[in-house]
Amino acid sequence: MQNLIDTLLIFNKLSIEMGNRTIAMLEAKAFDIKKAKHLGTDMSVLVSLMDMTILDACSFMDEYNGHFGVTTEEEYLQKILEIKKICKPLVNQINKWKDLRLIRNSFVAHNLRTKDNKMIFRTQINFKAPRGPYEIELLNDIIQLISHIIEKEFQVEYDYARNNFELDISEFKGFSKDDCWQIMDSLIEKVNQGLKKLNKPYLINL
Repeated sequence: MQNLIDTLLIFNKLSIEMGNRTIAMLEAKAFDIKKAKHLGTDMSVLVSLMDMTILDACSFMDEYNGHFGVTTEEEYLQKILEIKKICKPLVNQINKWKDLRLIRNSFVAHNLRTKDNKMIFRTQINFKAPRGPYEIELLNDIIQLISHIIEKEFQVEYDYARNNFELDISEFKGFSKDDCWQIMDSLIEKVNQGLKKLNKPYLINL
């Protein structure tokens, strides 16, 4: 059952984070929605929430298409086939955003270049993927519905997964603001040494 459990835990984590992020985006708790149409910190928060939702939606669908019913134990395959038949209209709707993974790969997750090494803003300005908050809301709602159906069908397994899985996380001693600035001061000093050696007309002062 481990393969199924792993998939269910992945679905659960991604759907929860997408849901919370979408609520924050729509309610504008993390930023000023009136200022988010302009460049600045509020715009950055809005774009980050949207980008992470696209990233997680693609991760959810990668798990759905690549592992759910593919690497899952054989005893669960019939139920998964039924789930995928039920969810087909939802998946088809997501697939209408034909550039969703391209935007995830080139714009959100990597270095703003396409596979042929072109800067994405030269080729993908009018892409077929969610481009505004309400399209992001629709994407999230579809993922939430798929996740809800899967949880209903595998309620016993979901409950088992939540109650029996523990993360083995090493102790984290913390990292203070003073720690940060101590390291930055040391790095700036080294950078300035390099600038002086090259006779540059400026130094870094923070």
